[in-house]
Amino acid sequence: MGTVLGCETAHDFASITVKGTIVPEDQRAAIYNVFRLPLNGMVLLYLVGDFNTETSFLANAVMLMIACGLQVKLVQSAAHEHSK
Repeated sequence: MGTVLGCETAHDFASITVKGTIVPEDQRAAIYNVFRLPLNGMVLLYLVGDFNTETSFLANAVMLMIACGLQVKLVQSAAHEHSK
């Protein structure tokens, strides 16, 4: 239990740091609300749809790979902007 809590706390601090450097403070609420819409749509699709376990895990794996690729592009873009 302690390990899970420690990992969650480390993740929270890391994400807060990244959010603070990338997302402008004055636009933060609007940007987060825009990103919540597709997430809520995916959750609703999973709840309403009758997906088996294999399909659910495959869809989650694909979405995580896409998110990972986009995160790499974001970090590269931020590093490029910072070096100017």
